[in-house]
Amino acid sequence: MGKYKYLFKNVGLLAIGQFSTRLLTFFLVPLYTSILSTYDYGTFDLYSTIVQLLVPVLTLNIYDGILRFALDKTEDVKQVYAVGFTVFLFGSVFLFALIVLNREINFLPIVNQYPWLFFAYYIVNALSFIFNNYARGVDDVSATVISGIISTLTMIVLNIWFLVGLKWGLFGYFLANIIGIGAGCLLYVFKLRLWSISPISSNYILTKNMVKYSAPLVVNSTSWWLNSASSRYIIIAISGIGSNGLFSAASKVPSIISMAANLFNSAWVMSSVKEFDPNDKDRFFSNTFKIFSAAMMICSSILISGSLIIGTFLFRGDFSSAWLLTPFLIVGAAFSAIAGYLGGLFAAAKKTKIFAYSTAIGCIVNIVFGILFTYYFDVIGTAAAVLVSNYIILLIRFIQIKGFMRIDLSLRREHLVYIILILQSFNMIVLSNHILMYLIDVLILFFILFLYRREIQRSLRKVFFKQRIGRHARS
Repeated sequence: MGKYKYLFKNVGLLAIGQFSTRLLTFFLVPLYTSILSTYDYGTFDLYSTIVQLLVPVLTLNIYDGILRFALDKTEDVKQVYAVGFTVFLFGSVFLFALIVLNREINFLPIVNQYPWLFFAYYIVNALSFIFNNYARGVDDVSATVISGIISTLTMIVLNIWFLVGLKWGLFGYFLANIIGIGAGCLLYVFKLRLWSISPISSNYILTKNMVKYSAPLVVNSTSWWLNSASSRYIIIAISGIGSNGLFSAASKVPSIISMAANLFNSAWVMSSVKEFDPNDKDRFFSNTFKIFSAAMMICSSILISGSLIIGTFLFRGDFSSAWLLTPFLIVGAAFSAIAGYLGGLFAAAKKTKIFAYSTAIGCIVNIVFGILFTYYFDVIGTAAAVLVSNYIILLIRFIQIKGFMRIDLSLRREHLVYIILILQSFNMIVLSNHILMYLIDVLILFFILFLYRREIQRSLRKVFFKQRIGRHARS
């Protein structure tokens, strides 16, 4: 199978799963914001961010090691899975002990509100990461698609039942998410026949190599978590937990960019490992970067233009002003997407320390600028700090990629587009709902399309060429 065909086949499969499921979840935001208070929404978001920290730390990011080593044809995939599950078990036991201890000393009072729901939420999330990466490592992407659909449908049905029918509030929202993710995990167990694999590994050498690869990624994941969670904690400290609920709701719009980028990058890691070439002789990596970047920048511009309209539909009541945060968050999500693309190349080259270095620097920037900007500009300043920190991460990775790979990144054009998107964000905020705002937005979008005209033409030629070939073959 050709390089591009393999990549876009996996992108297509992942798109079916992620877009069909995430978009359904996206359209339930009005339900959540109309039933849950900003305090409840902010509380669940706080639990979620804590779990996002604990999963990589307590599992040593072993799920990334599962993907990378399962793709290596020299390794026994069942042994790779066993190493990952063994690390997961040790981490789960350790978390159980911490929860019991916390109930006694009350170090984190908020966790003691729902301690066992919190533990269950950790378990299903950690297992979902491990099973998902193992499925991709053994080239069974269809399992991730089916699992995602089952998980989301279960979650949606239970959320409607628990929130609207039973009126369980935050408890129901929590429970629906746990059962939904757990249903997806069960699909993996049956489809991949995981019960037939020994869950405990005794392969010391493989364990050592996988941990050596994945352990530096703990710093990367922790820094990404701090980069995200620090924004929440800064908002809570300066503006209150209600403002955190506002920020969390606003983050749903840029999650469209993140969702698209994550599904592509999930497939991209598989392709970059299989096809890694430091010299990029056939320009596979350069061409893919340009097309991916063009798609991210154009979609970002369109979303920024429509942020007011989207916000009117999504955000109700106390959440109505959340749309003002979305332009900066969208640009920040685009920067994060491009940084994630480069991350696939670092994974292929097994240079995981670069992840830690770049993300840690970005995290520090986010904390410093987050405190300053939130203090002076409230929650919109937090959104601007996210943009700045994600750009710093991207810039460092742009510089570091040149050290081990020859790849054409077109940095001058990329930075011109970045500046244009930031100006477009200011335009939305300053000229809110003014006719001039829409006129400037249209001009900006057409200018960005002009800058990426070659990538658009190349993509269209490939699509129409394939269609002609298909018609001739059928005739």
